[in-house]
Amino acid sequence: MIGDSTEFGIVAGDIDQGVGDDYDDVFFGPYADLVKNACQYTCIGNHDTYADNAATYLDDFYLPTNNPLQSERYYSFTWGNGKFICLDANIDYSIGSDQHNWMLEELQCNDRQWLFMFFHQPPWTNAWSADYYIPFTTYYLYQGNEDMRTDLVPYFEQYNVDFVLNGHSHCYQRGELNGVKYIISGGAGASTLDFNTNSNSPNIDTEIYTNQYVRFNISGDTATYVAIDINDAVIDSVTTVKAFTPILPEISINNFTLESTSGNSYMWFLDGIQITGASSQTYTPTSNGTYDVITTNQYGCTFTSDPFEYNLLNFAKIDLNNLILYPNPSADFVQITGSCPNYYGGLELTMLDEIGKIISREKIETENNLNHTIDLGSYSDGIYSLRIVSESSMRIVKFIKQ
Repeated sequence: MIGDSTEFGIVAGDIDQGVGDDYDDVFFGPYADLVKNACQYTCIGNHDTYADNAATYLDDFYLPTNNPLQSERYYSFTWGNGKFICLDANIDYSIGSDQHNWMLEELQCNDRQWLFMFFHQPPWTNAWSADYYIPFTTYYLYQGNEDMRTDLVPYFEQYNVDFVLNGHSHCYQRGELNGVKYIISGGAGASTLDFNTNSNSPNIDTEIYTNQYVRFNISGDTATYVAIDINDAVIDSVTTVKAFTPILPEISINNFTLESTSGNSYMWFLDGIQITGASSQTYTPTSNGTYDVITTNQYGCTFTSDPFEYNLLNFAKIDLNNLILYPNPSADFVQITGSCPNYYGGLELTMLDEIGKIISREKIETENNLNHTIDLGSYSDGIYSLRIVSESSMRIVKFIKQ
């Protein structure tokens, strides 16, 4: 593991295989060369709680606290085009609990291509032998957490989780159920291995009983993971290809008009300031600057586009400054006149209201001179902009209708 070139690591609980009171001797010391070079994101295992309900763990590890309770027990983070959601399977995660409500919002507001869940105890597993614990106790013939299958798994499937990463069982198991891929890697270090293979977990199709760890490589639409044993041999390899439609809004331009990819609602911004009334999927700028758009999805989550630099109002290969619009203010019509020497061709005239919404658009032909009337009879009083576009230039003239 130390020889791998990795950006970060995930430790699926039971960092201390004793009672959770000595992380220097079992983790920070032995893995010093590993933790000093890459972030390690951990979750709480059952052994981490035995001494003091994970108080020592929470004191020794510095983890995100991006939940309403500001707790390090469960959190999320993003890395590249992946989102990673950590749960604490040792506290309440039932429907309606604080942890479950937070998880639901994290799933609904995901904006990354690859979505991971990680926590210690798995929903299903094949591993524990019949004599591992006393019959009729909690862990006798442990085959996973049944309540997870009703309170967590349906949401993994609904919100298109790609991978669920667990520990707890000291072996390597993996498989897929309803589009969600499950990986159990609880055999790192020198863990004593489990050897029960008699249960019938519906999400597991591969079991290897050896000490190992799993390494992921994600590149665009392709995610590949390999299981590597204690002798550095690859014992399993799986590749997943997943096409992706970007969730974050993207701004494109079409005939001087900005357009956002689809969302449930839209808010446009110019140089960081919200444009009043600009709430459509498209917006036609009347000035240069940096534009952004914020969209919402069906759950009310907001997503912000990358900035879009708009500079199309700066160029003018054909001088349209000779054009005059009158009267201004106007009541019933405006006249656009002027000289366009040596210009033979079409002009596009687009009328915009004060929030940039297109009111009308027409194309006219001109030869040397322009003399065109625009009827304002159906227009409400207000401020308007007339955008005049030739083959290689544009000009915007504002006027008042009253």
